[in-house]
Amino acid sequence: MRGLLFALALLCLGACSAAPFAPPRLVKTVALSASQLAQKHWSSTPAVYRMRHAALLEIGFRQIPMNGFMELNLVEGSARLVAMDSMGIKLFDLSVIGDRVEQHSMIPALARLPQLKQEIARSLRRIFLDPGPASGDVLETSKRSYSTERKERGIDLEFVFGGPDQTLLEKRGRGPGENWTVRYFDYQLLGQRHIPAGILLHDRSAGYRLTLWQQGVKRTDE
Repeated sequence: MRGLLFALALLCLGACSAAPFAPPRLVKTVALSASQLAQKHWSSTPAVYRMRHAALLEIGFRQIPMNGFMELNLVEGSARLVAMDSMGIKLFDLSVIGDRVEQHSMIPALARLPQLKQEIARSLRRIFLDPGPASGDVLETSKRSYSTERKERGIDLEFVFGGPDQTLLEKRGRGPGENWTVRYFDYQLLGQRHIPAGILLHDRSAGYRLTLWQQGVKRTDE
């Protein structure tokens, strides 16, 4: 993993300042079940989205800006991501389909790193695909938020909901070799669903933070 992060740092020159996302507005909770909360999560609806985003990878004190174009297929449970550095150089083109990763292209310096594909796939799954809240999760309701939990493959998973539309604000995974958090901000209404415009993944085990600014989201299967 250290070799992967060092290579990315060399390839993606330059830095940018991360604008903080506004904290979510929490309101008084109402009576909802774990199943109702899971159904409110935007990725629970089978749909296909085309997304454009800016990204900032933070490794220690270094900030590495990137740009990405992604097709997210929630019908098939897959995602295809094309990433470029701040100078417009294409770094990689990968597809994540369930537990598989398909490499369409990758610059030679990154292709020599055997862990890279799996790290990218793991990040995409955690942010957009899996794990997600489920109807059988254990629910705890507080005055201004909801928390659902379950254990899956030895990992303790927690999902936090809140706000006027009871959107997913955070999910966490803790267990052997895993210690990560994904936070979602600034939900925007797209059709019948609220889509997060800001996303922050913090993988403490791998030692990096990834921030995404959604710059364009379009549903393409309607």
